[in-house]
Amino acid sequence: MRRLDGVRKPTMLLVLGVVLSMASTSYALPPGDLDLSNPDVAAIVQIAKDFSKAIAANDFQRVIDVYSPDVVYMSPGAPDAVGKDAVAQGWGDMLSSYSVRVDVHIVEVKILGDYAYDRATFTMSMKPKAGGETQDMGGRVFEVLRKEGGKWKSLRVMVNSEK
Repeated sequence: MRRLDGVRKPTMLLVLGVVLSMASTSYALPPGDLDLSNPDVAAIVQIAKDFSKAIAANDFQRVIDVYSPDVVYMSPGAPDAVGKDAVAQGWGDMLSSYSVRVDVHIVEVKILGDYAYDRATFTMSMKPKAGGETQDMGGRVFEVLRKEGGKWKSLRVMVNSEK
């Protein structure tokens, strides 16, 4: 995987984590391990699919709508991004400069009342809008969600990338 040259490291790491926190296109679980008959699991999976589509469409509002106002985003080598405004700043920087594609392969989703968690692996491609080579990377993500007003929102996100 190629390094993201030309992107401020804190912004790149924040956005890398943001990009990865919810997008989903396929599942690495054997049949039966991801219980899509559970309406909460199905809702989280749908949010992830919609998030991926929002990223591809460069739809800033749909991208940040998945986050709780209380979100804390943890990326390697960067300070924690605390609050939805901090996450929105990272997304604004990323989506204004890059066309992004994310593929997340969920390996686990657990519902714990009004909280849930998921973990996944991901690949991500970023093409500079100003021209240049597409930059690729991959890694893992762990996310805690909370049901707020009847909807699942991303509350805590931890991302690490491949070396």
